[in-house]
This record gives sequence, structure tokens and C-alpha cells, in this order.
Amino acid sequence: MEPIEIYKFKDGCQLEIYHDEDHLNPRKEFDNLCIMVCFHKRYDIGDKHEYKSENFNSRWNGWDELKSALRTHNPGCLISPLFLMDHSGLSISTIPFGCKWDSGQIGFIFITQNIIIEHFNGDDKKAESCLLAEVSQYDQYLRGDIYGFILRNKPCKECGGPGKNLDSCWGFYGSYPLENGMSDNLKREYVEELKCYQS
Repeated sequence: MEPIEIYKFKDGCQLEIYHDEDHLNPRKEFDNLCIMVCFHKRYDIGDKHEYKSENFNSRWNGWDELKSALRTHNPGCLISPLFLMDHSGLSISTIPFGCKWDSGQIGFIFITQNIIIEHFNGDDKKAESCLLAEVSQYDQYLRGDIYGFILRNKPCKECGGPGKNLDSCWGFYGSYPLENGMSDNLKREYVEELKCYQS
């Protein structure tokens, strides 16, 4: 596996960024505040839910009927449609992709009124930000936009081989270390160098 990016530091150490090829599904492995109710013939998308059916049309007469059922079962919930793009990979969004051939609605994501009150003091805007963040995170998972790093010591003087592995960590969403949390694992001087780094 080759790094997609290498940042070299003044002391000779280097930060190598890799695709995380063994990342966890955030809808199955993480605690989420929202619920994704999705239907797809070929992919297991979203969360397990009680609205599942072998054939969407055999139970629901369109998306409006499902949305009405979700609101009835979860009064006061904040709800948004979900759209999937299936073209050279998968991508999910609360906004239509605009391609009638490779994209379309696959369900809804909602957050219950109890969660809005308990976690956001009833603030719908904060709840909506949470909802959008969960969709964004899941989109990154579906697109494989998850990374890890290896921090290496100086290359071996004798053989020229790669330096000793000083630290490593995986499961970061997005590849830029100053934005995805990788920098929290680095010494302050490395973080400062990354801020002005030029390859």
C-alpha cells in the first residue's frame, strides 16, 4: 500500500497518509442520533428499521406516504429526504444529484423530537446540523474518503530504508491532517510545520 501524501518535517521525520481500506461502517459501528430509513435492491444502505419491506411499492404508495408514516410514528421529528448516486462508486446526500439515470431518492433521515429536546434543547437548527453531519460522514464512508497515518522516524542511514514507525492511527474522515483530527496526535512543532507546508 502506497501513501497518497507524504509530509516531510525539518527533523527528518515524515507523516505518511494512506487510504484506510478497513474502515468501519458509521451506521453500524457508531452511536448516531438520527435514523436513516433507506430502500435499495442491491445495497444495504442506512440503518436497520421497522419500515423495511422486500418490495418498497408493495407496502408504500410512494415517498410521500412513507414520509407521512414516519411523521405519524415520530411526531415532531425533523426529517429530510436522502438521495443516492450510483456511478463509479456511491454517494449520498439530502439534495438531489440531478441525474435521472444514476441517482434518485432512496429514503429519509430523521431525528426524533425527544432527541432534539434532550441533546439540543429543542433547537431545530442545531439538530439539522447534526443530521447533515451524519449524512456527510456516511457519504465519506460510501466514497471511501477515510484515511490513516504513519509517522516515521528519519530514514535508515545505513540502508536508506524507511524510518521506524513512531506512531500510527486510522479512521479519519478526509485526508487533510489539519482538518480531520490527525494533527491531534502530532507534536506541536509538526502541526506548525503542516500549517505552512509546501511540497
